[in-house]
Amino acid sequence: MNTPWKDNISFILVEPREPGNIGAAARALQNMGFSRLELVNPVSFRTKEAKWMACQGYGILKKATVHATFDDAIHD
Repeated sequence: MNTPWKDNISFILVEPREPGNIGAAARALQNMGFSRLELVNPVSFRTKEAKWMACQGYGILKKATVHATFDDAIHD
């Protein structure tokens, strides 16, 4: 099913502190057909735990964009 509107939606996590939670968020996005994950001031998330939790959402995790502030994340 083609849903191009989903490409226009970003999910923003602000100061996530657990790499596994970031990976789980990427997996949830994958499961729902979304692809844009934005992170504001996250912990290091390129870890085995994050990759393991991401499962099939690992591609989303790899493409996650990191921002210093929330304002940077919402600026288009």
